[in-house]
Amino acid sequence: MSEARTAGVTGPMKSITLDNDGGASISFRGALYAQTSFFEENTGVLTKQELYSTEEGEQAFAIIASDGDTKRKSAYLVKRRGENCLMSNGEQELSLPYEWLMMYTQALWDIDLDQQRKACNAGSAVSDISANQ
Repeated sequence: MSEARTAGVTGPMKSITLDNDGGASISFRGALYAQTSFFEENTGVLTKQELYSTEEGEQAFAIIASDGDTKRKSAYLVKRRGENCLMSNGEQELSLPYEWLMMYTQALWDIDLDQQRKACNAGSAVSDISANQ
């Protein structure tokens, strides 16, 4: 069994299949990189997200959402090709510039990069001050 060689991933690579209600199942050899879940109180939906790194250095992610009665599964494989990303749900592919994907991700997750940079800089300034005392 091969070991993970992607930054942030430790442990053996294994065969993984992600089920997909909106496309074909996605199969690859890889390892879990990160996962999170959250509960939306207004809708009663629990969502779990899993991010994987493949042996080929690509990313795959799964989104599973359930309200207790219905479970919806989505899976995608993302391949970086130079300045573009090729995304597949197992049946259809979409290619778009990498910068666009980052912009959409920031908008979707309501990420304010300027605010994050300020917070990081403030954090490093605090640690610098405390180190001098």
